[in-house]
Amino acid sequence: MTSREGIAPVALAASVIIGVSGAGLLGARAQPGKRGENRAALRSTIAFVSTRHDPTADPTVDPQHALLAAEIYLMDGDGTNPRRLTENTAFDGFPSLSPDGRRIVFDSNRLRAEGEPLNISGLFVMNADGTGQTSLVRGSWSPSTPRTCL
Repeated sequence: MTSREGIAPVALAASVIIGVSGAGLLGARAQPGKRGENRAALRSTIAFVSTRHDPTADPTVDPQHALLAAEIYLMDGDGTNPRRLTENTAFDGFPSLSPDGRRIVFDSNRLRAEGEPLNISGLFVMNADGTGQTSLVRGSWSPSTPRTCL
């Protein structure tokens, strides 16, 4: 196996682990209010990466296909209401909800030029409903990197 082939399953596994285990585990949504007003209850939201929409995305058969099939999803904290936010032929992963739950920062290789390695990526931001997907900077990031752009 070449080193390029070895990157795909590792990147996919890392994005699933990070996406589910902490990057967006508790995105709070609250309505700002005036002093003394009741605020809406916080709503737990989980951001995760999945290939659930593509049954042919098997990393043991074709790691590159599985990596490029990875898309970002949200679901309620109790595991209900899964919804797909991204839809393209590139890798989207490592989602992290902003503290107010309104925006999601994520990594994507959708701007990678033909022939560039699969791990060439950029930092993107989008609204929590998947709209407004915007490139912020080209280059990889890690979940421990401060995200002041939200």
